[in-house]
Amino acid sequence: MFGLGSVNQDWSEALKCLRSASERGSIYATGMLALLYFFRSFYTLASRTAYTLVANTELQRRPTSSVRTSRISFSGKNDGHYLGERTFMLRAVTVACFIYALCLDRGLGVQRDSNAASAMYSKCIQLDPVTTSHLQDMVIRAEL
Repeated sequence: MFGLGSVNQDWSEALKCLRSASERGSIYATGMLALLYFFRSFYTLASRTAYTLVANTELQRRPTSSVRTSRISFSGKNDGHYLGERTFMLRAVTVACFIYALCLDRGLGVQRDSNAASAMYSKCIQLDPVTTSHLQDMVIRAEL
């Protein structure tokens, strides 16, 4: 999707991989899929995909207190969320919120609603300020 390293950008291959991972339940893939749809101007799909993460009440109920700072488990069990998993989950939900807010703000794929867009932008800042800042920079540079 991003064409990093020696790999060329292949939108169709990225779409296949992200869609497959999203169907298997990957939260991060779902967030990136919404971003890919937005990049490719599939605004209805972008808003719908982003909304699936934004409106997911199960994600919102996950406790932040179960975050561990290390993958070392002294009990021998691998239960709970690790810091890396939580970071990627928050990043994906932040991207989805931002994409959904852009769609609402600009009326792309959904009916324009400035109040809901403002609420989504606020939620982005609360979830992951760094990712939100990167996304805002992309909007300023007209990349989104």
